[in-house]
Amino acid sequence: MRGPSRENLEKYYLHNRPYFDSLAEKYKNEDPEYYKEYIAPFYENPLKKSASNLKGCLTAHFIHFIVITVISVILSTAGLFFTKNKNGGKNERILEVTPDSIKTMFKIPVQSDNTININKLTHYQQGMIYFSAEEYELAEFHFLLVKDNDPAYNESIVKLNEIKRKKSEILINKNKPGIKDAKKN
Repeated sequence: MRGPSRENLEKYYLHNRPYFDSLAEKYKNEDPEYYKEYIAPFYENPLKKSASNLKGCLTAHFIHFIVITVISVILSTAGLFFTKNKNGGKNERILEVTPDSIKTMFKIPVQSDNTININKLTHYQQGMIYFSAEEYELAEFHFLLVKDNDPAYNESIVKLNEIKRKKSEILINKNKPGIKDAKKN
C-alpha cells in the first residue's frame, strides 16, 4: 500500500480533519490513483460527512440541554424562595381556620386576615385544631406534648383516648366489607 490504510484514514477524517485534508492534498497531487481509491470516497460519501459532524452536533445539543437545565433549576429555586418568604421572611406554618366556633371555643388568637399563627398556640390548642380537622396523627402528637402541670392536661388525655377510639373505628371500617364489595359478589 502506498499510503495510510482505510482504517487510519477514517480515524484521521473523524478525529484530525486538518491532517486528513493535508494528506488528501498531498496524494491528490502525488498519487491520483491512491487519492481516487482511498481518499475521494470520504469527500463524496454524504454519510461520512454527516458522521464527522455528528460528534459536534451531539456536543452542541448536550451543551444546550445543560444550559436549559441550569436555567430551569435557577428559576425554580428563585420561585420557591420568593413564594416561601412572603410572610416577612419568616417560614412559619399558618393554618387557615375560619369557623367562628373554633375561634371562640378554644380561645385562639386570630390575626387580622382571619388566619391563625399556629406557632403561637399551646400544644393543646394545636391538637384541638388538628383534631377538629380529623388529622388525628398530628393531633395526637400535640396532645402528647401537653405537660402534666398544664390546665388542659386532663382534657388532652380525654382527647388522646378519643383519638385511639377513632383510629380503631377507622381500621374496623377499612377492613369491613362495604356495600360496594357486597354488590360485586
